[in-house]
Amino acid sequence: MIGRLAAIVTLLLAAALLAGCTVTVGGRDTVEPARVSASLTRWLKERSPDVRVGNIVCPGGVKLTAGGTFECTADMEGAQLPITVTLTHVDTDKGEYDISFKPAKALINIDKLVEDVRSNLPLEVAFDLASATVDCGTPRVRVVEVGGTIECTVANGDARHVVRAVIEDVDGTGHYELANPPPPRPEVATVKVGDKLTVYDEFGDPQLEVTITQVKFSKGDEFATPERGLYMGAHVKAHALADDQYPYNLYARVRGHLYDQAVAGFAFEPLLDPVPLNKGERASGWALFDVPTRHGQLVLRDLDEKTVGVWKY
Repeated sequence: MIGRLAAIVTLLLAAALLAGCTVTVGGRDTVEPARVSASLTRWLKERSPDVRVGNIVCPGGVKLTAGGTFECTADMEGAQLPITVTLTHVDTDKGEYDISFKPAKALINIDKLVEDVRSNLPLEVAFDLASATVDCGTPRVRVVEVGGTIECTVANGDARHVVRAVIEDVDGTGHYELANPPPPRPEVATVKVGDKLTVYDEFGDPQLEVTITQVKFSKGDEFATPERGLYMGAHVKAHALADDQYPYNLYARVRGHLYDQAVAGFAFEPLLDPVPLNKGERASGWALFDVPTRHGQLVLRDLDEKTVGVWKY
């Protein structure tokens, strides 16, 4: 469950808005279906002005009994909506009674559902709203049982997710959830120098390919001397498989301590440019570190400081 909505705004009939009207049928002791259908038609048109109300069928022979209920069915643009009719204030001598209406299922406008899904995308669907498309299928108007669902496909280019709207009551109150929840975040890969490492996002989609082609060391020269004993250069080749990738977010890990990149690059040129890569772009260069020993690891982290790749050297 991604998040509860106060109400799915696509609901066309609100159960809380019950119709109350008086029907006089000339002393009969049974409900007159035609009169109930006419009242129900007016009620539906008032509360669902953007939906065409078709034929309404109500049963005959229903006895006038206070508190009695029966069910009518309304054709709402081809969707069959069951509506519970309740009799109150029954006066059998005069043949008068009040009736109230309550839908037995939720009536959903798919056009409005598309708008609502676009405005309430789950956090896992990290799409640009301006470019994302939402398709909840046809027909435009649907009748959904309590506990029923409607699935919508949210897409942006080749990436797509299925968002499920779960209807919790006849008012349309519900929540959204991913019908295709992301797999567990892939375990951090540990490779050797010379091996290509692929970085994945939390959905398991490949984002970046990085290869540490070689590692070399220097004790510096008369112009620059490492404070910890050694300059280590790691030559990096990167290929972005998605936008906004950061192959330069590398650290050296020695004896459990992470070392940031150093700035002296006299023996390690060209340095790796500290700029993000977009899909299809490539970069190469040296990452330089001031380290105390020749043995350790290179660690690639994402912008949330989560480790996404490790090279042993």
